Amino acid sequence: MSRSPVLPLAAALAAAALCSAAPARAEKAGLEQDWRQRARRGERSGWLDPEHFAFEVRFGPYWPQVDEELSGKSPYEDVFGSDARFYFGLELDWLPARIPYVGSLGGGYGWGYTHSSAKAMISGTGEASAADTGLTVLPMHVSAVLRGDYLLREHSVPVVPYIKLGLGWGMWTASGSDGTSKYEGVAGQGTSLGLHSAVGAALALNAFDPRTAVSLRESSGVDYAFLFGEWMGANLDGIGSKPQMHVGTSTFVLGLAIDW
Repeated sequence: MSRSPVLPLAAALAAAALCSAAPARAEKAGLEQDWRQRARRGERSGWLDPEHFAFEVRFGPYWPQVDEELSGKSPYEDVFGSDARFYFGLELDWLPARIPYVGSLGGGYGWGYTHSSAKAMISGTGEASAADTGLTVLPMHVSAVLRGDYLLREHSVPVVPYIKLGLGWGMWTASGSDGTSKYEGVAGQGTSLGLHSAVGAALALNAFDPRTAVSLRESSGVDYAFLFGEWMGANLDGIGSKPQMHVGTSTFVLGLAIDW
């Protein structure tokens, strides 16, 4: 009796499927494990890592605290209103020190931009004129930065809390359509010093797409990508020195960051 070729053919196909599925599962498991391993394990095992950096792009609402120092007066709100202005910022951190069981320590430099615009007020009348006026603020800072990334690098916990504290300053310009100041009581430009502080937490996006994370690391050297939220306090009030226009703010910002 001749044997039907159907059973041997089915067995061969099943074996081929199992053989092809096993490497795929192994590859997936390897990718999921790879992002969890400590980045560059051989290079980041000591107290110092001079090539450890982080870069942030940030944005959020901004309320310049110009009226804070003026008792009973609100020239900023009278001209520009009480609505928040859009804030955009960049920050570069250098994190060369590693604190055991805590995370990375270093310093950072941040730069930001925000702008308010409206019709200028006619002095003494409280009425809007035909001329435009604007207030541009460039809030900047240099800060000590502590990132609690130990649990991320050693135990796969994808949440990184952090704090920042340092010196801030805001370069500001108040001008009208003809290039002169239209904002009553304000000189054309200046710089206000103050303290900068921030508290936030970042979520490592590597955990959600291990394959892309591994590819990014191999092609660019970027270890982690983050989505973060942060409370930022820029108290730019002159730190007790001669009167300076208060152009700082307290606000909440969101952003994206990379770590390498």
